[in-house]
Amino acid sequence: MNEIIIREATIADVADIQRLAHLIAQFEIERGWAPDIDPRWAFTEAGISYIKQQLTGEDGIVLVATCDDQVIGFLGGCIRQEKRGPVGGLQGIFVLPAYRIKRVGTRLIDRFLEWCELQNLPKSTVAVAPANDAAIALYQRMGFEASTLILERRSGCAAGDGLTSRDGQL
Repeated sequence: MNEIIIREATIADVADIQRLAHLIAQFEIERGWAPDIDPRWAFTEAGISYIKQQLTGEDGIVLVATCDDQVIGFLGGCIRQEKRGPVGGLQGIFVLPAYRIKRVGTRLIDRFLEWCELQNLPKSTVAVAPANDAAIALYQRMGFEASTLILERRSGCAAGDGLTSRDGQL
């Protein structure tokens, strides 16, 4: 394998970003982390529009990692508005498995954090599936810390289904 280059994505990278976004969706679905997502979303009109807006908008960044002129990974980030002001939002990252040992994910996140500093953002956030131990370990190595746990309940579930305690009371 030759040199790995991290660079800002361009419109010419849309098809590669779609391909990798599709792979990350499949990866998360197969592991049960995101059963409700559409793995083909990146190929829909809405998905293409979103990717293009991220590439051309002022409040986002898309990075790609290349090796031998092939896109092997990507990271999407944005500026999110929170109660206390804007923060960097790491929206998604995916690196082809063969390149993960080459620290490509670390390099993509480093570049994203540099972008956040240039934007004068006081902090950066990322959401991750609680069972995604590898991603959590990577983010922690990069200085991210757990701050909020969000629990979800799907509509249509009867209250208390599957919940018990010793005395049957909650």
